[in-house]
Amino acid sequence: MNRSAIQILQRASQLGLKLAVELPDTLTVQPVENCTPELAETLRYYKSRLIALLTLPFVMVFSEALGGTIFFC
Repeated sequence: MNRSAIQILQRASQLGLKLAVELPDTLTVQPVENCTPELAETLRYYKSRLIALLTLPFVMVFSEALGGTIFFC
């Protein structure tokens, strides 16, 4: 597994999942029934990095004009 936390967050978003943090160290996934076993394993592997990312103030959106995902921090 050699992905960034941002790539994992993007993949979850593409699948219609919302990742969130319940402090201090719980990563939540909604709706959980849409999370594949493969993605669940990936989320466990990247949990600490995802929690660090999700505790930062930002908004992630896809820009059709730019043809990519942009972040407002």
